[in-house]
Amino acid sequence: MIRYGCFLPDLTGLARRPSVADLHALYRVPTRPVQAQASGLWLSERLTSPKTRAMTSSMPLTSFTNTFAGNPLDRASERRGDAAWLKARLDDPDSLAIAIWNGKPLVEKTKDGAGKQIAYLPVNLAEELSGGGERLLFMGLWKETAVFAVDLEGNADPAEGPLMGLGSFEDLRAIALALPQADAGMLATARQMFEWRRRHRHCANCGQPSTPFDGGWKRICAACRTEHFPRTDPVVIMLATHNGRALLGRQAAWPAGMFSALAGFLEPGETIEEAGN
Repeated sequence: MIRYGCFLPDLTGLARRPSVADLHALYRVPTRPVQAQASGLWLSERLTSPKTRAMTSSMPLTSFTNTFAGNPLDRASERRGDAAWLKARLDDPDSLAIAIWNGKPLVEKTKDGAGKQIAYLPVNLAEELSGGGERLLFMGLWKETAVFAVDLEGNADPAEGPLMGLGSFEDLRAIALALPQADAGMLATARQMFEWRRRHRHCANCGQPSTPFDGGWKRICAACRTEHFPRTDPVVIMLATHNGRALLGRQAAWPAGMFSALAGFLEPGETIEEAGN
């Protein structure tokens, strides 16, 4: 028997507005002031405001969700094209940011020490580190609070420099099961968007450089005006079972003891059933 599942991430923001979330409190209180060395900024002990503390919802997710899906943010896709509105969100001291360095998210331990969670940054620090809109992404809204993501690159670990004391950058797949559902969904969205940006900086139509628009969710070629949008790759994931046993696979590069259900991409004109054969 083969059971099929299809993972097609919603990168358009049109599919649904999340109705429930189980986000942890978005700010924690640093134990000591932390200097942002590269930017010259200081992060003092900014206690959470009542508004920020209210961001935690106790409502559970009521249905099964893929580990890297279930992003609870309101994507606010109808506001992405409003440059003035986005600038106001960047200037809002209550706005937050997620940091990704070479594909690895900045995380910290949960209060009980048993898991991991996103280590949020003040948005002004993320904007300073980004060096401009090319590496900034508007993720969406948690109630009235805007959440952005910043893409950091290079060989030097920012957690040993400007972000020292704020968390550590860790492999997303390796810590996926230690993350809250909402955090895993948001981090997967940010990483996927930044991977698309990194691989599609030039226009596929004429080869000229493209520029980000709509908070990072669209790129436009200045030369031929072609618009480019994030790609989505439909994948089938199959669990082949026989007499109560399941067939799993693994790659040689994976850590010892790590296995996965079989998976593969859907090709154009191919059904889920055909891809599973």
